[in-house]
Amino acid sequence: MGIWLSWKLILVASILFLTSFASSESPDSLTDPTSSDIRGDKPLPIKISSVQFGSVCVNIYDSQTISNNKKIYFYSPIALLNHKNVASIHNETDTHGFLSVSFSIWNQEVRSKVAQHLFQLLSQQIEPSQVRVFHFDSVRLTSKLQSDDFSLTFEWLTYNNQPSLRFKLICPTREDCDRVKTKMRISPEQFEHLQLEFNPKLNDGALICLNWIHKKTSFNLLLHF
Repeated sequence: MGIWLSWKLILVASILFLTSFASSESPDSLTDPTSSDIRGDKPLPIKISSVQFGSVCVNIYDSQTISNNKKIYFYSPIALLNHKNVASIHNETDTHGFLSVSFSIWNQEVRSKVAQHLFQLLSQQIEPSQVRVFHFDSVRLTSKLQSDDFSLTFEWLTYNNQPSLRFKLICPTREDCDRVKTKMRISPEQFEHLQLEFNPKLNDGALICLNWIHKKTSFNLLLHF
């Protein structure tokens, strides 16, 4: 009887081992990266329209995501220079001058404008909570032109959905910074070459609003999935 029980236990153990081995060889669609199940993949936003906001053309996207049983829409950041919000930064140990300039990323006005445009486009009520600025991880100030009066740091700043961000300009002297600050406040169009670069970025071609092509000053989109 004892020998029979021993063999029975060995048989049961063997069956359990083979079962567990087979399970380990079968791909788990929830954890195995080679599985064909793509439920964990992020949906690719789809551009559905554009709307004019001041001098900026704002692209609008169907995020293809749902929150609280409501569809979410993205819009491109406005990236507008706040030309009157320029501050000098003094450093007694440095002969260089420094300026702190502000750029708007989004505000309630553009958010409402996008929601209103979606209402006209879709013929359905769109709540402000359904409209969000496109999410990015970091932002930096760039330019394709060189200036004798100032230079850029090209430093990446962490972005946490702030409505605006400040960037630093470096001038050869404090007097140069004072001159740049005056020009920026009086003639902001001279600084249109300053652009914000977002990471990750989305290359979406020319921004088209109201049947005309607006110069891209705010947004390059290229999603990396």
